[in-house]
Amino acid sequence: MSKTTFLVGEDLWKVLPKLVRSSRRVDAAIAYLGQDGAKLLPLKRGDRLVVDMSIATVKAGGTCLHEVEKLIKRGVKVFTRSNLTC
Repeated sequence: MSKTTFLVGEDLWKVLPKLVRSSRRVDAAIAYLGQDGAKLLPLKRGDRLVVDMSIATVKAGGTCLHEVEKLIKRGVKVFTRSNLTC
């Protein structure tokens, strides 16, 4: 059975790593993945991530391609979508 969880606010980074580690598979949509993002978001092989990797976002420093590459090397399937913000 799958579980859907929406996380927002200051408690996000306290709760998120624990949920990711305890889940069999994770499907996540995160607008931006900055420096240390791969460490803060411990996704693993088979997990899927949608993140804004548009040229404008990368140039502005919103998403760090080096961090995305780390996740890909772990076996995470990464997709891009430019309009993930609210």
